[in-house]
Amino acid sequence: MTNEVVWKSLNISPKELTLSKVLRCGQAFRWRFINDTWSCTIQNRVLFLKQDTTQNKIHYCSIPNLKDTENIVKDYFQLHVNLTDLYLEWCTKDDLFTKNATNFEGVRMLRQQPWENLISFICSTNNNVKRISKMCESLCVNYGTLINVPESMSDHTGVKLEMPADPLPYYTFPLPDSLASPSVEQELRQLGFGYRAKFIQQTAAMVNKDPVLLEKLTLSSASTSSSETSAASESEKQQLREMPYDECKEFLLQFKGVGPKVADCVALMSLDKHDIVPVDTHVYQIALRDYKFRSKAKSKAKGKARGGSKVKETGTISKELYSEIQSFFKDLWGEYAGWAHSVLFAADLKDLNNGINDTTGSDDLKKGPQKKRKLVEPKKKDIPIDKVKEEGDQIPMSDSQIRRQERLYKRLMRQQEAVAVSTIDIKKE
Repeated sequence: MTNEVVWKSLNISPKELTLSKVLRCGQAFRWRFINDTWSCTIQNRVLFLKQDTTQNKIHYCSIPNLKDTENIVKDYFQLHVNLTDLYLEWCTKDDLFTKNATNFEGVRMLRQQPWENLISFICSTNNNVKRISKMCESLCVNYGTLINVPESMSDHTGVKLEMPADPLPYYTFPLPDSLASPSVEQELRQLGFGYRAKFIQQTAAMVNKDPVLLEKLTLSSASTSSSETSAASESEKQQLREMPYDECKEFLLQFKGVGPKVADCVALMSLDKHDIVPVDTHVYQIALRDYKFRSKAKSKAKGKARGGSKVKETGTISKELYSEIQSFFKDLWGEYAGWAHSVLFAADLKDLNNGINDTTGSDDLKKGPQKKRKLVEPKKKDIPIDKVKEEGDQIPMSDSQIRRQERLYKRLMRQQEAVAVSTIDIKKE
C-alpha cells in the first residue's frame, strides 16, 4: 500500500457541521480524535477528517484511497440538508432552542449503517457514552477485520496527517456472521458486556440466518436463491429507509434487546425518519425541566402522575406518555424534530470529550492479552472492558451482580410486552 494520501476538501462552515460536537454527542461511538484528526472505519476503509474553521473547510481522505469517499462523506453527514435554515426555523419556534443554538451550532444528524447502529444501541442500555464507545471498539478488535494503515503518511495538499508513534489498529465493525455463533455470548460476557451479550449474539444469529433481514440491515444484496427471492413478499423486499415509520419500528422491535427507544434511535440515525424523537428518562427530564411538559393522558407514568418530576427508578415510561412526549416535540420542532432533539441532547451532556482522544496513540484498550477472532492481523494487546476503571464508568460487576441485572432487565422486558416500554437512559457523562 502506498504511503501517499490524497487529501481533498469540502467547503463547509462550522455552522453547517462541527465535527467535535457531532461525533461526540451520542450518535456514533467509534470515532477517534488523535493529533487533531478524526478517524473511523466506514464501508471497508479508514476515513480521516480534519476541520479548518478559519477557511470553512473539511479535509478528508481514506485508506485505501477509494473513489467514492466524497460521496460517503456527503451521505454520512447528510450535507444536502441546510442546517443553518433549520436552526433559524427552530429558533423562531422555540425560545429555549435559541439559548443553545450559539454554543452548539453545527450539530446535524448522521446517516449510519443500520446494522452497526442497531448493535451499538443494544450496547447503550443502562450505559454511558464512554463505556459504549469501549464496547463498540472491543467488538471491532475481536470480531472485525483489520485494515492496514501505514505508520507514517505524506500528502500533496499541505494538509499533514500525523500518525502516532504506536498507532492503534483499525478494524471494521463486525458483520452478523462474525457474532452469530452461540459461543459469542460467553466471549462477550468475559469482555464485560453483561446481559447485553445475549442480545447481541441472538440478534446476529437472527439476521445471519435470514437473507431478507441481512439485506435490510446491511444495505447490501444478500446471496439468496431464486426460490428464496420469489418467496419474499414485496413488503419484505422493501428497504427500511423506504418503509413508513410504523412499519420500520415494528421491524426493529423483533430483535432481542430492542425496545421502542432503541428502535427509534436506529430509525432516526440510520433510516431517514427525521421527525422521530427517541424518548428516554433523559429526554423526559428535559421536557419537564425546560419545557414544563405536563401529560394530558389518563395513563400515568410509573412515578409521579401526569408528567410529574420523575419516573420510577427502573426507568419505565408508559406507552401513552412515550407517544405524548414524541408528539409534543414533533409539534414544536416540525419535520426535523429528531435533529433538533440531538442539539439539545448534546447541550445537556456534561462531557463531549468521550471516546478515544489521544495524541500518542496509547489507550486502555491496548493493555493486556485478548483473544482474536477472524482477523487479518492479530492485535498485540487488549483488556476486557469491564476491567477498565475511569471516572464515570461503571464498577466491574461480579457474576451475582450480572445475574441480578439480567433478572431486572427481563422483568422490564416483560413489562414492555404487556403495557409499558423500557426506555433506559444513556447516562450523561
